Amino acid sequence: MELKFDKNQLLEYLVSFYRLTRMRVVLFDPESHIICSYPESDCPFCQAVQGEMGLKEKCIESNEASFEECKKTGQLSLYRCHASLLESTTVLKSQGTVLGYAMIGQCSCYKDKKKRYEEMHRLLAKEGIDASKYKEEIDHLTYKNEEYSFAVLKKKKKKSPSFSVLNLNALNQKENAANYGTLKT
Repeated sequence: MELKFDKNQLLEYLVSFYRLTRMRVVLFDPESHIICSYPESDCPFCQAVQGEMGLKEKCIESNEASFEECKKTGQLSLYRCHASLLESTTVLKSQGTVLGYAMIGQCSCYKDKKKRYEEMHRLLAKEGIDASKYKEEIDHLTYKNEEYSFAVLKKKKKKSPSFSVLNLNALNQKENAANYGTLKT
């Protein structure tokens, strides 16, 4: 199956979603490759710690595990990654075919910055990393509680989660061919 989508319109939806929620959103193809994201790069905290030995690989493993869980259960996956950041993933399907995955997150579930720092310090210490060198990045993480993250991705029908804020019809636009991307599934 080949899916055509308007990259510019899709990016507009992602930007709007970010402005409303302050949560990074990433759309992946069925093979876990990024199709589109906003902001384009990971948050400063993720960028910093991914430079540490082996942590980029743990992020990839965490993403792929959430994709598999969503595909298997058909349910929204709400979890904390190995660095304790709140993430949500949902599978994107059309007529039973997996088109890809939507992920939001890179948020702290700790509103209190002292508690947030203590939790990050504890988890990073397990990896042999001194969290004090990332204090500024930790302080600037977006705070969201789990209920908010779940509500953002959840649709009214429990078994078919999807982005309620995004109009995924942008994936099927047939106008402005110069802006189209192609996704083979």
